[in-house]
Amino acid sequence: ASDYANRKKVLNTLLSALPVSRMVHLRTPLWKEKMVGTTKAITQSQAYNGSNRARLAHHNDCFLASATDEGTYTNTSVEYPYLHNETKYLAMGGETCALNPPRTDCSKALSELKYFHWSYLNTDYNSDVLKGFISGGCMDQIKKSLGYRFELVNGTFTQSANIGGSFPLALTIRNSAYSVRMANNNLWEPNTGYNNLNFTMTLANAQLDMSKKK
Repeated sequence: ASDYANRKKVLNTLLSALPVSRMVHLRTPLWKEKMVGTTKAITQSQAYNGSNRARLAHHNDCFLASATDEGTYTNTSVEYPYLHNETKYLAMGGETCALNPPRTDCSKALSELKYFHWSYLNTDYNSDVLKGFISGGCMDQIKKSLGYRFELVNGTFTQSANIGGSFPLALTIRNSAYSVRMANNNLWEPNTGYNNLNFTMTLANAQLDMSKKK
């Protein structure tokens, strides 16, 4: 488990085999720290540059199962803010693995899913925890909040237009869900959801302004 040299060789092989726009998820924050040689979270200026560090995302395999999520964390006072800042620019997801009230109750689940910007949660495991989310009344909120949720805030447009012509259109759309941006403008892929929420796209005279909810 501590053979990080060989782990790094395998990881580098995976990264080299994938397109530069794809991420590889690591089981714990400690693993990433060992792979990249720093305990500092990635910053906006370091994100999306195609480096291995900018492509190593996070996967919690035992969400809420214990005080450390069954070994996900070694020091939550340090790793919680680290992971919060990392997942501003990297994908985050995972699954539950054991019922552990009150930590697996809805209030804690909603709080941590939001804090760590989750984009996916395994719906097949652990069934006891997932049933608790349903009976606790938060499963619908979780489903609505994982990943992106685009909401139209406002829009302006002309009252008339010529058939076959163009017209000015300005929309403000925000993301009200957990995930934040996970790709560079230059790597935007509209069919995957891995797109930058802070950009302006112009189509003829129509302008789409997408701004991330603060």
